Amino acid sequence: MKAIELYKNFLLKINKNDTNSNISISKGEFVILYNEQKKVWLAEKVKNKSNDIDIHDLERLYVKDKEIKKSKSDSNSSHFELPVDFYIYDSSYSLAKKGKCVREIVNWLVKPRNVNILLGDTNNSPSFEYEETICIVSQNHLVVYKDEFDVNKVYISYYKEPIDIDIEGYIKFDGTMSTDIDPIDLDTKSISEIINRCAIETIRIYENPEGFGLAQNRIQTEN
Repeated sequence: MKAIELYKNFLLKINKNDTNSNISISKGEFVILYNEQKKVWLAEKVKNKSNDIDIHDLERLYVKDKEIKKSKSDSNSSHFELPVDFYIYDSSYSLAKKGKCVREIVNWLVKPRNVNILLGDTNNSPSFEYEETICIVSQNHLVVYKDEFDVNKVYISYYKEPIDIDIEGYIKFDGTMSTDIDPIDLDTKSISEIINRCAIETIRIYENPEGFGLAQNRIQTEN
C-alpha cells in the first residue's frame, strides 16, 4: 500500500460521519502521527508476542541469523554492532575458537547488573566445553562474554523496527522536501491497525467526549 493511500484512508476515517467535524490534517502532520503510532503499535505487539496472533503480525519484522560486525574485544568480552534497524533481541549464537577447535556456542541474554555475578559462577560463566556463554545489549552493541576462547563471529535473530513513512509534497522541519516512502515491511492488517490508532488519537484531540466515544467504537470495529 502506498503512503499517500494511507493518508487518504485516514482522512476518510476521521471525517466519515456526523461524529466528526471536518477535521483537517496535513500530509506532514499525518506522517508524524503515523510514525509515532507505529512505534506504540510495535511496542504493544512485542510485549504480547507470546500471543499467536501477535507473533503472526510480527513475521515480516523478524530477521533470523544475521551476522553482525565485531567492533572491539577486551580480555573477557567481544563487542558486536547491532543492526541499524534493530528493535528488540530474540536470540543469538557465536562461532568461538579455542586453539584449533571451532564451535558454535549459544549466547544467553542476561541483565547487565547480573554480569559480574554470573561470570564468577562456574555453573553460569562462559564455557567453550559446554558451548554456551552470556551476553548483554549495551550502547548499540551485543556484548558477548568469553573465557580462554575467542568469539570470531556472531549471528543474531531480532525484530526490526518498521521504516518511517513519508509523503511527497511538504517541507520537513530540516528544510528539505519530503519524498514518498511506503510502508513496505508491514502487511495490510498491521497498517490498518496503525491507521485506526492514528484516527482515534486525532479524534481524541478534536472531538468532544461524547463524539470521541462514538467515533472510537466505530473505528475499532472497522476492518
